[in-house]
Amino acid sequence: MDRRLPPISQLGIGTLGLSLIAAILITSKIPDDPPLGLAVPLLVAAGLLLLVAVILLARIPGFAWGQFFLVAKWALLGYIVIAGMIEYAFVHDNTPGSTLATMSAMLALFAIDVPMLLGFSVARYADPASG
Repeated sequence: MDRRLPPISQLGIGTLGLSLIAAILITSKIPDDPPLGLAVPLLVAAGLLLLVAVILLARIPGFAWGQFFLVAKWALLGYIVIAGMIEYAFVHDNTPGSTLATMSAMLALFAIDVPMLLGFSVARYADPASG
């Protein structure tokens, strides 16, 4: 099966890359109050990339949704636990409000993006009729 699919993986990796750059910009200034002037636009761009990826993914005709959701739902569960533990550390360390909100949004993107990428990576090679 060699059909053309939209660039879901590339958009997902772009989302992770922009989020990672924003997180590095923020954490490099901690414990001082980090400037969010560049991190927030990077976060918005990452969110837009993820939104485009989800829209393109939903529009793929004849996709193996059974396999996608089988993989993505368990990965999502794991990544929600991971993001929750990291969020707990942020709250426990008294991260300031705007920084906490920005980092929380990055964690949400991370917790959605990676399971989507894992589910897509499996389902793109699966037979749609088998799911």
